[in-house]
Amino acid sequence: MKRSMCLYIPYLPLERLKTEYRSRRASGAESDHRPGNGSAPDEAAWVVTRPRGGVVRVVRCDASAARGGVRAGMTLAEANTLMPDLRAEPHDAEADAAALRALAGWAHAFSPVVHVEDDESLILDVTGCARLFRGEVNLLRQALDGLRDRGFSARGAIADTPGAAWAMAHAHDEPAVVTQPGRDVEDLLRLPAAALRIDGRTAAALHRVGVETIEGVIYLPRASLGARFGADLLRRLDQALGNVAEVLTPFRPAAMVRVAFPFGGATDRLDTVQEAMGRVLASFCEELGRQVAGVTRWHAAFCHPDGPPTVLTVEASRPTRDARRLHRLLAMRLERSPLRGKTDGLIVWTRDAEPLDGAQQGLFDMEVDEADALADLVDRLSARLGSGSVSGVALVDDHQPERGYVLGEGTKGHRDEGTKGERGNAETLKRRDAEMGREGDGGISLHGERVGAFDHRDPTHRCATDGAPTLEARNWKLETRSGARAFKVPEAGTGGRPMCVMAAPVEVPVTAVAPEGPPARFRWRSAEHEVASCVGPERVETGWWRGREVRRDYFRVVSTTGQAFWLFREGGSGRWYVHGVFD
Repeated sequence: MKRSMCLYIPYLPLERLKTEYRSRRASGAESDHRPGNGSAPDEAAWVVTRPRGGVVRVVRCDASAARGGVRAGMTLAEANTLMPDLRAEPHDAEADAAALRALAGWAHAFSPVVHVEDDESLILDVTGCARLFRGEVNLLRQALDGLRDRGFSARGAIADTPGAAWAMAHAHDEPAVVTQPGRDVEDLLRLPAAALRIDGRTAAALHRVGVETIEGVIYLPRASLGARFGADLLRRLDQALGNVAEVLTPFRPAAMVRVAFPFGGATDRLDTVQEAMGRVLASFCEELGRQVAGVTRWHAAFCHPDGPPTVLTVEASRPTRDARRLHRLLAMRLERSPLRGKTDGLIVWTRDAEPLDGAQQGLFDMEVDEADALADLVDRLSARLGSGSVSGVALVDDHQPERGYVLGEGTKGHRDEGTKGERGNAETLKRRDAEMGREGDGGISLHGERVGAFDHRDPTHRCATDGAPTLEARNWKLETRSGARAFKVPEAGTGGRPMCVMAAPVEVPVTAVAPEGPPARFRWRSAEHEVASCVGPERVETGWWRGREVRRDYFRVVSTTGQAFWLFREGGSGRWYVHGVFD
């Protein structure tokens, strides 16, 4: 029987900072106390912060800070009010990811298959490995002890499936659990539903209907789970129970690609620096070509004879080894961060090379060229403005049009916390742990004891009746004073939805043909609009489990001036809203 081990490091950002501090202090590079940042670090409570919406907020806090009342999500000012000697450090997601990758490399001592599951978890395939460690209990104990020796407190579990091991490590009452082979289900039933590795939104939806545990999820009618909570819930449940196989992607430490170029003398001439950049990047890309690889993230260090180097990080939206493209991105990055003083050398390197065998040209050259052009545009904007200033849009399965998309980073989709929706499952469990005052330390537990989506392009699409939109089989034809003039209503299909959709529907006064009929006249932006033609209604509803019920009748209308609008009447209240405008 297959067996998996999960190692969960809940305080990785904080413990990485503390470990680095101790190393610097041992080397004499850091004093025992930095003015203005709390008391001596060995005595202080630590938090990790990140700016959000113009306010610096706490995203992680250690046990000392939690005991003082500090919680993730509160502002740093509020945390300092509770604990004036708090030590706050900015969140560095890249450094945390590098630390986890280093731990993944170390974990190969326990299994040849180590998988990085999320920002704070490793999953190992330990099938057949237990005999090398005199049993699974010793295997888990040695792994946790090894992490502790490296400065990281961890929780761990060994179970039949990766999903079950993850759930046990994150949510079991004991910090270390080894389940009896073939008995995972018994231990899973009482764990919170968020332990299924679902996102925070799905966990919140389950909470709203009173489902708190995995047992509650199992006893829900399976036929309605996908429609009510999304297909991911079913997939994660089946993975945890072993009904479907889950393939672990083995972590392989990336070999560094590095090229250095000494100038032979310090210079502040931009043309000389640009020429050196071209030579270094050409050699860099040649080395990537030998490895059949490309980069989406790489670094350049401009060396100065009289001070530390200027280190720049450059990102691309797609893997590339095009030297001209990398040169252009680095040049744009230099515009935002000019060099300080003379430069006498350049080093370019990456640890994040990705497989790249070249674009498959052929029948679809135009599509490839368009994708490359879009990626190049995103890269240039990100290099000039900063990656945080460029956003992309991803579609979301949601019946309400205004909730049918989310914004993500333009260069790497949903990378970092936003990419995973703030890792809702782990965050939900962290809040639960904080409320229980549970910390990641303790003994081994053996055998559970201590030792239909809405198609936005096609309004005629009819989905299942469990909360999906429906279109009533009737259209209204209006006779207006416009006489013989013809007004074409936007057709179904790609033109059936307006290009401009309001972030929030705007209420408007409407005169209708009948109480339940279509609009005949409405006022929009200080102008009266008489309806010349109209198609609808199209019924959009959400299920009761979404909280406040949404029931709308949408109409596509054209006014006598030729303008086309997307209006809806709200069920119950009878209020009318403009939700979009057709070009």
